Amino acid sequence: MRPTRALLQAAVFKKTTGIFGYPVHPDPKPALESLYSRILHSLSKLPDSSTYKHSTHTLVNQRLNALKAAESVAAFEAEIGAGQIEELIEHAETELSLIPKMVEWQVWQPLEVKPLPGQWKGFDSS
Repeated sequence: MRPTRALLQAAVFKKTTGIFGYPVHPDPKPALESLYSRILHSLSKLPDSSTYKHSTHTLVNQRLNALKAAESVAAFEAEIGAGQIEELIEHAETELSLIPKMVEWQVWQPLEVKPLPGQWKGFDSS
């Protein structure tokens, strides 16, 4: 085996994520693309008035487009800047499992109890 081939293989296949509990996924790009597509499809169960639906759709659609356009997993990870693809797969799986709960909880409905004054105000930086 020539040295250039060994270097190419090392650049294409990572041996570890370097994160305990995150094994290297054998084929991460198609797995994440499938998860993102399933999330986008599942979001159709929420009404258009849902802020969660719009924010999640925007984020997932941006990441799906970046994933499709990326020449490599490393390029995608660098562009997104949200961790390794194995972490993004776990996040997408969690998001996909959350959507049916959001439908069940009807998160788009108005609050039953009015919030206390200042409850939704952010922390003051002064």
